[in-house]
Amino acid sequence: MLIDGQCKRQSMQDNLDDLFRYCRIYNPLGVGIETSGQQQGFLSIIDDMSIRTNTYIPLARKRGSKEIGIRPDTNKTRRFVRGVQPKFEQRKVWLPKPDTLRRSETDYLTAVQELQAELAIFTLAGGAEALPHDDMIDTMNQLSEIDVIPGNDSAAGMDAVRHNRDDEDSEWGYDPTMNIDNDMDDNVGSTIF
Repeated sequence: MLIDGQCKRQSMQDNLDDLFRYCRIYNPLGVGIETSGQQQGFLSIIDDMSIRTNTYIPLARKRGSKEIGIRPDTNKTRRFVRGVQPKFEQRKVWLPKPDTLRRSETDYLTAVQELQAELAIFTLAGGAEALPHDDMIDTMNQLSEIDVIPGNDSAAGMDAVRHNRDDEDSEWGYDPTMNIDNDMDDNVGSTIF
């Protein structure tokens, strides 16, 4: 379920500030940070900031890895087909219907619209190269590679999720009739969920 997020161009400091803000709000079990190339350096910055702000950031590992962080090992299309597509087919991915979001949730609405736009354009033939932006596809790929910490189905909200899965009036699901604006050049760069 996509609970909150943003997808926009901003400074790295703003990215880090938002990461810590989201962690304080949601207290996640794990936070996936891509660690290919220069991104590996973010781990030490996050550690330093955690100490300075007294905010614990539980950095996730890739499934089967002992290293902290998510390091891609295949191309985006293969990762999507292997890790993300099956979750959609199994109805394990839930997005808020955009018309249910409040006006105050513009970052979240933009992230949902960007994800829907990327999913609509993404094809096996064209892959990620066919997309003007692939931030959301990257996010979905990384989420599918995180070493999952099993939760308890009786956790708060799970009954509502089960109930709303097949409820057409639910605010969760996929709205194929939504008109997606593909001109999102100002809203790319970082994806935080």
